Amino acid sequence: MNDKEAGPAFSFLGGSLPLDYCNTVDWHSSAAPVDRLHGYADVVAWAIAAETLSPESGAALLNAAKTREPEAEAAFRKALDVREGLFRIFSAVAHGEPPARGDVEMLNGMWREVGANLSLDFVNDAFVWQWQPGSESAWLRPLYPVIRAAVELLTSTQAADVRRCEGPPGCGWLFLDHTKNHSRRWCSMRDCGNRAKMRRFQERKKGKPGSNG
Repeated sequence: MNDKEAGPAFSFLGGSLPLDYCNTVDWHSSAAPVDRLHGYADVVAWAIAAETLSPESGAALLNAAKTREPEAEAAFRKALDVREGLFRIFSAVAHGEPPARGDVEMLNGMWREVGANLSLDFVNDAFVWQWQPGSESAWLRPLYPVIRAAVELLTSTQAADVRRCEGPPGCGWLFLDHTKNHSRRWCSMRDCGNRAKMRRFQERKKGKPGSNG
């Protein structure tokens, strides 16, 4: 399990960049989700924590946001829409169901935007992707690596390893199950795993003859 912590605001337990981005909401499948992203600055902070955006590029975006607040706010709303679309896609994949056509079209649109800001280069005897000059100023630049990783994951054999946490109803966190027998059920043994064990213990205790309740 990849249990990298990046400060108090974000956790990286999903094993894949797009799944970690979807997991910026606690209790994602519940009636009362708790969002960790409250503004454009949080999207930038997450990308820096995920090491997909340099602090320098992040600072440039935040400086631009100070003088162009409506554009930054629109980008933030788009970032949330993208996250929820990805969450629905990967949740469908985790349950062996087809994703909604509209969500696939959203991802295609974002993929075209990413492609317009990427170029192939040959560096140190190898082909590599490079962000084109000027793409650093794009408002949704923090999400470009997320979109690219999402497309790569969905079109790979690892898509079959996508799971949604089976912990307390409503967790909804996504992760890749890399266990040998594909037995991982929870986003984190420390959190939902322990809650599930405690719930089973209490249920067994209630079922014993002579127990209260």
